[in-house]
Parts: sequence; structure tokens; C-alpha cells
Amino acid sequence: MADTTNLPERQPTRRARKRDQQIRRIVRQLRVVAPHLDRPEYAAVLRGFAMVTLTLERSYAALRDREVMSAKTDELRSSIDVIGRLVGQQAKLAAALGLVPAVMGKLKAKPVDLAGAIADAEVVDDG
Repeated sequence: MADTTNLPERQPTRRARKRDQQIRRIVRQLRVVAPHLDRPEYAAVLRGFAMVTLTLERSYAALRDREVMSAKTDELRSSIDVIGRLVGQQAKLAAALGLVPAVMGKLKAKPVDLAGAIADAEVVDDG
């Protein structure tokens, strides 16, 4: 059996680093719009939710402009099933995190406006 402990560590590609950054951004946004999730015990599930969400968005974007039926087989594309499973997994994770539709609406309305979400979540004391 070969010793694999001395192999050089592969550096993540630029694309992989960008995806990791997007996942971290989604997790940060979730913690802002749903403050109950800003606890260490939610970290793994939040990351999983973010990964599934990002994968779902990218998968749907790739499928959106294509025919639903395969020209070769005249059957539904198998990717339709994958999208459905991703939606199901996302729904399970959202339920586990207690992400109600109102919270999800805040994410959809301002997906990249983290400052706006923070401002909306802050309570201002005038006096």
C-alpha cells in the first residue's frame, strides 16, 4: 500500500475559493436575518444549507435555458430529478434551522445587501 501522507497538498483553484467565499457570504447573511442561528451548534447545518442553496441555484441556472426533454431519448432529463432532490434537501435543512418563509423572503429580497440586512435587524434607541 502506497504512503499518501507525503503527497503535496493541492491548493484550491480560484473557482473553488470563490465558491467557498459565496458559501461564507450566505452563512453570514443567514446569521444576520435569523439571529437565533448565530450559535456554534448551527455552524455545520448552516454551511450545508448554504452549499445546497448555491448548488441548487447554479444547477437551475444551467438547466433553465435547456429543453426539459432530451432530444436523444425523448425523456425527461435526469437533471430534473437532481434539482428536485436539491429542493427537498434545502427544505429539510431550512426546517431544521427554523427558517420560516419571512426569513427566506429577506434573503431573496436582498441577496447581496448585507449592510441593508444588518440595518434592518438593528434596533435603534433614540432616547
